[in-house]
Amino acid sequence: MQHQQQDLPGGDLGYASSAVIFHDRSARLLVGASHKDGHFYTFALGNLNQGPVWSRAAQYAFGMLAGYDPTMGEGGALFLTGQDGTLYTVDPATGNDIRPPAKVGSLHGNLAIANGLIFADAG
Repeated sequence: MQHQQQDLPGGDLGYASSAVIFHDRSARLLVGASHKDGHFYTFALGNLNQGPVWSRAAQYAFGMLAGYDPTMGEGGALFLTGQDGTLYTVDPATGNDIRPPAKVGSLHGNLAIANGLIFADAG
């Protein structure tokens, strides 16, 4: 059994979203989620005990599941949302920006991606 704890016992710094499973350009299967400590953590799905493959600091929106589009470029694109209404498009392999962040307004719920379009509930 594998696990990864990003908080001290008794603390309230658990994960702030459900996990999303995705792959990168090397076909590595990854899993990631935003955390209450202000980071998005990404792990190799079959090797959680080794710790994060990469993490990215930002104030991610609590409860917003990341979006993933496997058809966007080589290795796809991961979409993360900030508490300030910023949409980040990142490389699944590294967590680096693929394109500049975009202000899209206050977001609620989850992202959905279909035919190259991102759907987001801006309330």
